[in-house]
Parts: sequence; structure tokens; C-alpha cells
Amino acid sequence: MKLKKTYFVITDNTLKNNLNIFLNYSFEELNRFLKKRGFDLLKEKYSASNGVAFICYKGKIPHFTIWISNFKWLLSGQALMVHELSHVVFQMLDYKGINIEKPENDANEIYAYLLEYFFLETSRKISKILSITPPTLLRPRRGRQQKHGQRHRHVNAKPKH
Repeated sequence: MKLKKTYFVITDNTLKNNLNIFLNYSFEELNRFLKKRGFDLLKEKYSASNGVAFICYKGKIPHFTIWISNFKWLLSGQALMVHELSHVVFQMLDYKGINIEKPENDANEIYAYLLEYFFLETSRKISKILSITPPTLLRPRRGRQQKHGQRHRHVNAKPKH
């Protein structure tokens, strides 16, 4: 499903960052939006990109941003979203001086938590815009749940006589 031109913000209370997400804006529309609000513009070299994670500054304040120019809520679009989210989470951790390469400081867990959080929040916002139930909130129908310890029946199992 293709979204109309969409902009929203997700706030992260762990590192105290905001993530701006622009979907289906053209490069020119994005830069007009940023310029109007006093932000640094996205460089021309990214104009042909389908997705970019970047930091735009307003004065000295960083604003973590994702722009995807042609976003559809399909698996390919969701994969691209996770790809860009992973870049922006690296940027956030780097900005805060958290080195993800040192396992003793739990940076890997912080990275994984933030990536999961931003993807779930993005999914919720997009699902609300599209008026659909996010897949993460769906529950199996009654009677279709497998009881703990119960095994799946194999297709090639011999029938009982």
C-alpha cells in the first residue's frame, strides 16, 4: 500500500532524541520543508536516493532524520525502513559517544532496543495512517493456537487405522 506524503516524529525517551521521518516527499519538497523551518538542507548528492538517514542541524541542535522518497507498506518498504533505521540508530549512538563495538558497555543491547522501538513506533504510525492493524498487534484466532509442548502434525505422517 502506498502512503500519501507523510511526515511524523518519534520521540525516544532513552537517549532523549527525536526522529523525523519523511515518506514520499520528493527531494525538492523535503528541502523546502527543511529550509522553511531553519534546518540544514540535504545535500544534492542524495537527490536520486530512495532512502537516506541523516542528521540535519538547526543551529547546534541535531535532528535525526529519515527520508524515503518512494515508500510503500510492503515487505520491501519495511526492509528499507529497517535499513534506514539502523543507520539512524548508529548516528544517535555515535552522537551520544556510545561505542557499539565494545560489548562490555551493553551498546549492542542499546542498539537492538532502539532499532526495535523505532520500527514498532513507525509501524504503529503508518498502520494508523493506513487504517490497518499493525502486524505486531495481531493475535492468533482462538482454536488455532498451539498448546505448549504440542507438536505440529507432519504432512507425510501415516494415517491411523
